[in-house]
Amino acid sequence: MQITLFRPRIWLAAGLLICVNLNCAIAQNNKNDEKKENERVRDAERELSDARKQLSPLQNELKAAFRKLDSAQEKLVAARRSLREAEDQAESELGQSIGIPEAIARVNDKRQIYDAASKPILDQLRARPEWKMLQEQVLKAKADKEAIRENVELEDPEREEQLKTLNQIIERPFVVENKALQGNEQCVAAKQELDKASEELSQLRKKLTANKVAAHPLVTQATKVIQEIEQTLRNEEKLASKIRSEAAQAQRKVSQAQSELARAKQADANDPNKNKKNNKGKNK
Repeated sequence: MQITLFRPRIWLAAGLLICVNLNCAIAQNNKNDEKKENERVRDAERELSDARKQLSPLQNELKAAFRKLDSAQEKLVAARRSLREAEDQAESELGQSIGIPEAIARVNDKRQIYDAASKPILDQLRARPEWKMLQEQVLKAKADKEAIRENVELEDPEREEQLKTLNQIIERPFVVENKALQGNEQCVAAKQELDKASEELSQLRKKLTANKVAAHPLVTQATKVIQEIEQTLRNEEKLASKIRSEAAQAQRKVSQAQSELARAKQADANDPNKNKKNNKGKNK
C-alpha cells in the first residue's frame, strides 16, 4: 500500500522536473536567439559605419577633382582666347601686303557697331521679370548639375541625360537673347555687316601660309600653353574617373550595409518571444 502511494508522487515530481527543465531550455533558447539578433544588428551597424568612413573621404576627393577640372577648363578657354589674339597679331605682321591688318580693323569696327545696336535690346530684355526668373532657373540648374556630377549612384547614361537637360536650361538665356536680337532690324543689319567683314578676313587668311603663322613666336608660345593645359585636363579627367569609380564602389557598400541593417532590425522587431520584448522595455 505504501509503495502504491509513493509511485504517483515520484511521477508528479518527475513531471514537475521535466516542466522546469523544458521552461529553462525554452528560456535559454529565447535568450540565445535574442543574443544572435542583437549581434546581427550590431554587426550591421558596424559595417555601415565602416562603409561610410570609406565613402566620406572619397566624396571629398571627388569634389576636389572636379574643382581642378573646372579650373583647367577655364584656363583652356582663356588660353584659346590668347591663341586667337596671337594669331591675329601674327597674321597682321605676315599679311600686311594683302591687307589683313585693315580687314581685322574692319571686323573690330563692325563688332563695336553690332554691340552698340544690341545693348538697348539686351538691357530691355534683362529688365523684365521673366529674365530674373530665367536667371534663377539657371542658378538652380548649375547647382543641380554640380550635385548630379558628384552623384556616384547614377549610371553614366542616366547622368549624361540629366546633365544634357540641365545644360539646355543653362544655355537658355543665350537662346532668348539671340531671338530678341534677331527680331530687331537694326541688330540684324549690323550682324550682317559683321558677318560680311569676318568672311572677307577669313578669305584673306587663307592666302597666308599656315606654317608661317604657326611658327610665329607668339603663336608658338600660346600653342604650347594650350598643349600643357590640355595634358593637365586629360590627367585630371583620368583622376576624377578613377575616384568616381572608387566612390561608386564605396557607395554600393554603404547601400548594402543599410539594407542589411534594415533587415536585421526588422528581424529583431518581428521576433515574438516575450523575453525579448521585456528586454526592450527595460532598455528603453
